[in-house]
Amino acid sequence: MAVLGSGQANGGCSLLHAAGLGYGASIGLDLPLAVRLLDRPSKRDLDDPDGLLPAIIDAWLAGGFKLPNDLAKEELYWAVISQVPPRQGLKSSAATAIGALRALADATQSEVSEEEYVAMAAQAQLGFKGITYRLDR
Repeated sequence: MAVLGSGQANGGCSLLHAAGLGYGASIGLDLPLAVRLLDRPSKRDLDDPDGLLPAIIDAWLAGGFKLPNDLAKEELYWAVISQVPPRQGLKSSAATAIGALRALADATQSEVSEEEYVAMAAQAQLGFKGITYRLDR
């Protein structure tokens, strides 16, 4: 099993929730998360009940980026190690999205702006909830 790329992120706490305005404000917390993109399944079980990680790949492709080593979506696997408690309002999905996008950027040696990371993370999070969001690149 080869590690194709890796990315890190942290949990956070909302200061201003984005639901009402479309934009919000958060503060980062010392709750680290690490994501690895693999070419074979991890030995550890992956807990992704909402299907966020496949949505990350879809958002990455929609952003105009390529997958590593000419692999298909079905040939990519994830490993996530997180100290961010899920479903507690501490931005575990956002941290996973950013960590996974950074892993894809690392695997493909892509230059990705902060704005692109945010747009793709939003696309993925809305996508796994069945909402469509348009990315302009």
